[in-house]
Amino acid sequence: MSDYPLFTELGGTVKQVRRLIDPQDKLWSAFNPSIALSTNGELKMAIRSSNYVISSKIGKMSVTQGNKVQNRLYICDLSDDLEVSNLQRITFGDIPWQDTNVLMTRGAEDAKLYYRNGSWQFTAVVKEPHGVPIPRIVRFLLNGNHAEMLEFGGFEGEDPDKAEKNWMTAYEPNEHFDYIYSPTQKLIDRHCYQVRETNDEIRDIRGGSNLWKLDDGTYIALVHKTHVKKIEVYDPLRFGMCTYPIKNYEHLFARYNEYGVLFAISPPFQFLSSGIEFGAGLVVKNDEVWVSFGKEDVSAHVGKIKLETVMSMLKEV
Repeated sequence: MSDYPLFTELGGTVKQVRRLIDPQDKLWSAFNPSIALSTNGELKMAIRSSNYVISSKIGKMSVTQGNKVQNRLYICDLSDDLEVSNLQRITFGDIPWQDTNVLMTRGAEDAKLYYRNGSWQFTAVVKEPHGVPIPRIVRFLLNGNHAEMLEFGGFEGEDPDKAEKNWMTAYEPNEHFDYIYSPTQKLIDRHCYQVRETNDEIRDIRGGSNLWKLDDGTYIALVHKTHVKKIEVYDPLRFGMCTYPIKNYEHLFARYNEYGVLFAISPPFQFLSSGIEFGAGLVVKNDEVWVSFGKEDVSAHVGKIKLETVMSMLKEV
């Protein structure tokens, strides 16, 4: 069931490209993929893999291996017919930050891949017990399948206890912004700027994919809103009632001007059904918008829809 129109009802198509990183190992998922396109037409995808599952009925997380959540990140090639090849696990060295070495024991989450200045790069959320107790956005350069840190998150005036998630950037550097921080804010040179007033239509929008530049200099991206309902259920392991969150995502296409200001969005939709769906990638190829997303934190999918269809859905806000 869905609370919004499905992607296919808008004229798009969807294909599952991965359910497990290793088909022989059912303890590690493959989800929240991020597709990106190089200037010579090479298509790659980053895939997150984790050792947990979430009950769709009660929102309870259960670890499938070990006793702590862990994340692995993979990079692969993707063909025009959405076949995965050359799948490799991304390796990380220690992250130098404030004269400490951050050991990647939990691992990077929700990478957003892009191609910049002749190289593959990505941002990801890092939260580690040694050095990064609060989620931070880290930008990495890929050297083969090894990730090297380029930039650590944070900006002047930021609350040090506030988690960083859902920042978006453009493929090529833009002199007017480094990241889209929120529907009304952008980051440049580690400063946060208010760029427009909010309203009910955009108030709860969160970032999704990186920004794809159109021929007119504006950008399109995939963004989302999250709705959380808390329910109480009896947990026999705890011998009592426990509260769990049930999350429901809606997605929107968004358009930004060259200064990083959001000025148009599409009506909301869902990809496959109600529940957890996270879109982390968007490219335009052969006059189609390709989007990549994860479902229920266990599977990876790619959707395609005509660019003209997306543009016709966008309305100024």
